[in-house]
Amino acid sequence: EGRIYATGTLRGDLLKGAPKAENLRALNAAGEVEIVRGSLFKMPVVKGVTEQVKGLKGAANVGDAAAVFEIENGKVKFRDAAVNSPALGLQGGGTLALDGSEIDLNVVAAPLADWRDKLKSTKIPVVSSVAGELAGGLQKMLNAATGALLYQFRVQGSLDRPEIIAV
Repeated sequence: EGRIYATGTLRGDLLKGAPKAENLRALNAAGEVEIVRGSLFKMPVVKGVTEQVKGLKGAANVGDAAAVFEIENGKVKFRDAAVNSPALGLQGGGTLALDGSEIDLNVVAAPLADWRDKLKSTKIPVVSSVAGELAGGLQKMLNAATGALLYQFRVQGSLDRPEIIAV
C-alpha cells in the first residue's frame, strides 16, 4: 500500500528464454525512490528491526521512505536510505539481491518519541533567533542521547528470512 515515486536510468539486454538470474545480472540502473504513506513496517526486514527496538513492538505501521540506489550484477545497492513513521526513524544502506536471496544492510534505528522527550528536557526552544545557541544545544543533546537512544543493526540472510543482529 502507498504511493511510490522514482526517477532514474535503466539499461540492460534481457534475453528471451534466458535464466532469470542471468537477466537480473544484465540490468544496470541508478536513481532515487520515494514511498509515501506505505505499509513499510509490514515488510520482514523493517518489521524485524522494529520488533528489536525497546517498547516499539507493533507501534508503527504506515510510514514514508526514500533512498538513492544503484543496480548492478543482480544486486541493488542502497545509499542514504531512510524509513520513518511518527514513532520510529530508520536510516542505513547496503545491498539486496534482486531475487531476494541475499541481503546485507546496516541500519540505525531512532525511536522518535524518545528523541522528542530528550529534546524537551534540554529546555532549548525549537525556534530560536540565535541559531548557534540552538545548534550547540542540539549537539549536546545528540552527544548525550546517542548511546541510549540509537539502536544499530546488521541485517543479513535472505529477504524472506532476514537475520537481524544488534550491534
